Amino acid sequence: MSTTTTSTDPTAPRYACSSGCGLLTFQWGRQMPEGGRLGTVNCGQFVNKPIQVFDAQPLIYNGERIGTNWAFQAQDGSFLGRMYVAYYKSIIRFVHFRQNDKWPQTICTVDPIDPRDSRQAIENAA
Repeated sequence: MSTTTTSTDPTAPRYACSSGCGLLTFQWGRQMPEGGRLGTVNCGQFVNKPIQVFDAQPLIYNGERIGTNWAFQAQDGSFLGRMYVAYYKSIIRFVHFRQNDKWPQTICTVDPIDPRDSRQAIENAA
């Protein structure tokens, strides 16, 4: 008998990115009001960077929910954008950052990608 544990974390703990930072890792901490979360991220020049996600909205593509669209920001305000997380958390995409923010706008995946998540849908979601 096997048991599957479902994480309430906004992302998987580890991803490989197509460009911008190579390995991406998250460590999630305290839950915040309205479903937000605090945590830390490692990605390229950002090492143990305190972050928060908030304003979770359904991510829709071709009329279907494919994941969650999170506001994603450094707690010190050094970057602010959106993080699209596929429904099964195997693909994430960073988009819509402010003009001079240094956070890479890239796509990151786990290995193997859950076949129920669509990279094409995440890439084309607005």
